Amino acid sequence: MDGDYIDRQDERLNAFCKGRTIDQIDVLGLSQDIVIRFSDGSVARISTAGGVEIEELMYPTRTVRIPTCAEHIGSLLMTITVPWSCLVCGGPRGEPVEEIGFFGGRRMQCHGWRNPCGHIEKYSMVRASLGVGA
Repeated sequence: MDGDYIDRQDERLNAFCKGRTIDQIDVLGLSQDIVIRFSDGSVARISTAGGVEIEELMYPTRTVRIPTCAEHIGSLLMTITVPWSCLVCGGPRGEPVEEIGFFGGRRMQCHGWRNPCGHIEKYSMVRASLGVGA
C-alpha cells in the first residue's frame, strides 16, 4: 500500500466525520476494526483489513426502563432512550423484553435484551455510556 493511497483514505475518513460529534471510539480485538459512536446515535464501523472501508450503521433509538443504580432497593427505575447498538461491537441490540430481575436481593420488573452478537451489556455499562447513574 503506498502513501498516496493512505492519504486518500484519511481524506475520506475526515470528510465522513466532519461536522459530527464523536462520543466514543473503540478498537475491536484481533480484527483491529474501529467503531465510532456519534452523538446523533449513528455508528460507523471502519474495517482496516486491506485498506480502509467505512460502513455507517444507523440504528434506531429505543426507550427502555432499567435500574437507576446497583442499590435500587427494588423500585428505582429510570426510563432512557438510547441508540440501539451494542456497546462492545456496534452491532444491533436484541429486542427489549419486560423481565423480572433480581438485583442485590431485590426483585424488579424492567427491560432486558439479548444481543445477537452475544455480547452482554450490564445495566451499569448502559448507564455509564449515558453518563448517568452509578
